[in-house]
Order: sequence, then C-alpha cells, then structure tokens
Amino acid sequence: VSLSGQANNLNTQKGKLKWEEGDGGGKKQSQTLDNPDFDKSLDLVLQITAKYNFSLVGHRIVHGGESYKGATKISQEMLANLRSLNKLAPLHNPIQLAAIERCLTVFSDRPQAACFDTAYYAKLPDYAYMYPVPLSWYTQYKVRRYGFHGLSHDFVVQEASRLLDKDVKDTNVISCHLGAGCSVTASKGGVGIDTSMGFTPLSGVMMGSRCGDIDPTVLTYIPRRQTVLLSKSWSN
Repeated sequence: VSLSGQANNLNTQKGKLKWEEGDGGGKKQSQTLDNPDFDKSLDLVLQITAKYNFSLVGHRIVHGGESYKGATKISQEMLANLRSLNKLAPLHNPIQLAAIERCLTVFSDRPQAACFDTAYYAKLPDYAYMYPVPLSWYTQYKVRRYGFHGLSHDFVVQEASRLLDKDVKDTNVISCHLGAGCSVTASKGGVGIDTSMGFTPLSGVMMGSRCGDIDPTVLTYIPRRQTVLLSKSWSN
C-alpha cells in the first residue's frame, strides 16, 4: 500500500492535512487544522504513517554541501555534519533535521537514510561551479555553486529517457523545475553539468517568493534612495 499526502497553510487558520492511499485511485482523506505549526503537523503525519507497515524511512535534504554525493544512512555523526550546513540553507535544512530527529525517535526500529538535492551536481565541472571571486572564498568558506532540486531534475532526466526510448547515457536534457522554487539544469548522459541555482536556493530564475539573480548593487542602492540604514535593511 502506498500513501501520499501534504500539509498546507501552516501557521494560518486555514491549515489542512490531506492524504491518499494508492497511486491516484485510492481513498482520499483530509483533516482541517486550526493554526497548525510544523511540530503539530509533523506529529499528525507520523500518527497516520505509523498505522502502515514499512521497512525504511527516507528523508529529502536540500543541502548536502560537498560531503554528501548520494543516498546516505543516517547516523548521529552525519546529523552533526549536517548541522554545520544549516547556515547555507537556513530555511530548509534546520526544519528537515528536526523532522529526522523526530522520526529517529518514533521509528527507532527502522533504518533511515537521506537523499540530497545537491548530490545530483556532485560532478559539476569546476568552470561551472566556481565563482569569479578570490579563490580563498572557496578554499576557506566553500563559496561555490552547489545547485538544488537535483532529485527532481534527476527524475525528469530518467523519465525523459524512458519516454524517448533512449539510454540515459545518450541523452542531453535541459530540464525546468517550476514551482514555488524554480531552477533550470543542463544534464549530459544523466549527469548535471550546469544549473541556474548557486550558493543557496535563492539564486537563478525568478520564483514564487525569491527574486532570483539581480545586480548586487541594488542591495546598497535602494537603502540609499529610501534613506534606510543599510544595517536595518540587512536585518529585515
């Protein structure tokens, strides 16, 4: 039995949790939630999934840095390493780590692994991931293009190969991930070789709540024009 679901409108009066058994033709269920926060929603999801039999828990992690280049079994050492990456994806990684820690408690008898959105770009050529900035920014601070949405782009490439009846090694694909977050990736032979997102998931094309690439001078120009203190602008 497969189970899929989604929690919507967290931290609002219109919170809703919906889930479905099967692949599109199963029983659909939903539950309204009054101003649910992440912890409350996660607890409800775990209560529902605990009723089903499964042998493995998988987690999607946005940022794996340069350390994680494929699916990895979760351990306390790994979680400690991931916490050091929180500053690179502050909107994503911390809350994903919180979910992992909760699952480790609730499903302590089952192995758990993580997959990384950045892993698909582990073989980016240096001319694609290096920025034209002082080399020390990379060697000391790991400032580089990482790329994101890799799990989605990997799936699109594999599915395109299947539909075209071609070996993935013989394909050249430009894929677009379009949602609240958006990115474009070029893949050759099933390997990501360039992508629009960079050091964080903020860069690249315009998105739902992220501007994507803009001239960095705008960040200092607008505060001066609006007579806003630059420190105030950064804090907001």
